[in-house]
Amino acid sequence: MSGDPKGYITNAARVVCRGEDNHVHELYLTDQWYHFDMTGIPGAVPAAGDPMGYVGGVPRVVYRGVDNRIHEFSLTDQWYHFDMTGIPGAVPAAGDPMGYVGGVPRVVYRGVDNRIHEFSLTDQWYHFDMMGIPGAVPAAGDPMGYVGGVPRVVYRGVDNRIHEFSLTDQWYHFDMTGIPGAVPAAGDPMGYVGGVPRVVYRGVDNRIHEFSLADQWYHFDMINGVSP
Repeated sequence: MSGDPKGYITNAARVVCRGEDNHVHELYLTDQWYHFDMTGIPGAVPAAGDPMGYVGGVPRVVYRGVDNRIHEFSLTDQWYHFDMTGIPGAVPAAGDPMGYVGGVPRVVYRGVDNRIHEFSLTDQWYHFDMMGIPGAVPAAGDPMGYVGGVPRVVYRGVDNRIHEFSLTDQWYHFDMTGIPGAVPAAGDPMGYVGGVPRVVYRGVDNRIHEFSLADQWYHFDMINGVSP
């Protein structure tokens, strides 16, 4: 393998990875583990980045191709390929995509324009340039989407600050590094839910920092605050 594997669960355990041949490979477990070369699906192209799988109604795998376009495989009666960069408004990718479900299937990625782009599926796939949200800044790293009460997307900006988009009646921007105690970021953030929405990242001080949302967002220095 030439990339890192990612696992997810559907009706079976599934693992996707990029091989030394730059093909997207799937391992799936039924009565035993089986292999499937996904790049044999009609329309697929070799991979330039690592794929990831998620369940959005059906199993879905997204990845960045050697053509710097975002490609999706989806499984209904069989696996099908879809070139997501053909969606009106989309631009080629500079980073790997991430898929998640926030009400509907959503895919976020950093474009060659360093803007965060989203695809969302309702009656069809639509594109949304998230940099049009007031307050947003261009991205220096890849975005991550998750659901913490509402759909949320976090990323590191070119200003090395952690930025969040959250969707209520519309998408809103929040500069998380403005939370008291926070420091600029040296790496990309990750969001998840542990009782409440939480975002963790590595700061320029090489310490792990956490934001958690209760009545408001709070900062916690995990290196100082956690016992050895």
